[in-house]
Amino acid sequence: MAGRIEEIKKIVTEQDRSTREKHEELSEIVKRLKKSEVASIPAEDVAAIDVPGRVGAPGGKLNFGNVKLGGTKGLVRSVGNFYKAFEGPLSTLALFFSALPVTKQLRKDLVASGIAFNLESYLVLSTSLSVAAALLVIVFISTLGITAADFTLNASIAALSVSFLLGLTTFIGLGVLSLLYPSIKADSRARVVDKELPFALRQLATQIKAGVSFNRAFASIANADYGLLSREIRKVLDEMEKGVPSATALNNFSSRIKSKGLKRAVVQINRALRSGGSLSEIVSTIADDVAFETGMRVRDFTEKLNLLSVVFIMIAVVAPVVLAILSAVMQLPILGGGFDPLLLTALFALFCFGMLGSLFVIKAIEPS
Repeated sequence: MAGRIEEIKKIVTEQDRSTREKHEELSEIVKRLKKSEVASIPAEDVAAIDVPGRVGAPGGKLNFGNVKLGGTKGLVRSVGNFYKAFEGPLSTLALFFSALPVTKQLRKDLVASGIAFNLESYLVLSTSLSVAAALLVIVFISTLGITAADFTLNASIAALSVSFLLGLTTFIGLGVLSLLYPSIKADSRARVVDKELPFALRQLATQIKAGVSFNRAFASIANADYGLLSREIRKVLDEMEKGVPSATALNNFSSRIKSKGLKRAVVQINRALRSGGSLSEIVSTIADDVAFETGMRVRDFTEKLNLLSVVFIMIAVVAPVVLAILSAVMQLPILGGGFDPLLLTALFALFCFGMLGSLFVIKAIEPS
C-alpha cells in the first residue's frame, strides 16, 4: 500500500513539473509575440502618438521663432507687420491665449480645418488681430464720446471708461472667437465628408470585391463627384506617387479631416492591408456603421430641435408680444408713465440677438 502511494506521488510530481514547463514555454511565446507586435508598429503610427510635453505635440512647448507671416498678403500681412512692431508684448499675450482650454486641440484643428498656419503663427495672428481691433474700438469710442460731451471732464472720463470696457470686451470676444474658428471649420469639413463617406466606401468595397486593386479603386473615388472627399483623396494619391507609403498617406488623410468615421475606416484599411484580410468586407461594414451613426445623429437632432423650436418661439414671438402689452399697459394714466424708450430698444435688440443665437445653435448641431 505504501509503495502504491509513493508511485502516485511520483506521477503527480512529474505532472506538476510538466505543467510548469508548459506554462513557462507558453509565457515565453507570449513575450516573443508581444515584442514582434511592438516592433511591427509602423513608424508613422508611433510618430502620431501625442506625448505630453513633447515639442511639436499638441501639449508641447511653443516656439515663437516659428512664426511665419511675412510672405502673406492683405490683412494677414498688415497684422504681421503690427506683430513685428510689438513682438514682445504680443508674444506674451499669445502665450496667455495658449493656456486657455479652447487651445487644447488647436494644433489638430488647424490641420483638420485646412488653415495654412502653424500653431505659433495662428496664435500670434489671433492675438495681434484682437489687440488691433480693441485699440481701434477704444480710439473710436473715446473720440466719439469726448466730442459729444463737448470736452467736459466728467463726461470725457465716462467716455474713456466705456471705451476701455468695450475695447477689453472686443479683445476677449474676438480672441476667443478666433481660437474657436479652426474647430468650427474643422467640424464643418467633417460633416461634409461624413455626408459622402458611406457612398464612397460602398463604391470602394464594390470595386475591390470585383477584383480591382486598392489603388485603382481609390483613384476612382478621387475621380468621382464626392466634393471635398474626392479632393482629399487626390492628395493621398499624389503623396503615394511621390513615394510616400500608403499607410502614411492614409494617416495624413485622416489627420486632415476631423471625422471619426473616416479615422476608423483608415485604421481598419491599414490593418487589412498589413494583415491581408478581406478588405471589401471590412470597408462595407464600415460604410454600414457610418450610415447607421448618421441616422442616429439625425434622430438626436430632431429630438433637440423640438426643444430649440420652443425656445425660438418664446424669444421671437412670445417675449416681444408680452413686452408690447406691458408697454401699452404702462402707458395708462393710472400707472403714471411707461417704459423708457431706450430700455425698450435695448430689449428688442436683445431679442434679435437671441433669435440669431438660436438659429446659430440649430445650424451648428445640424447633422450632415
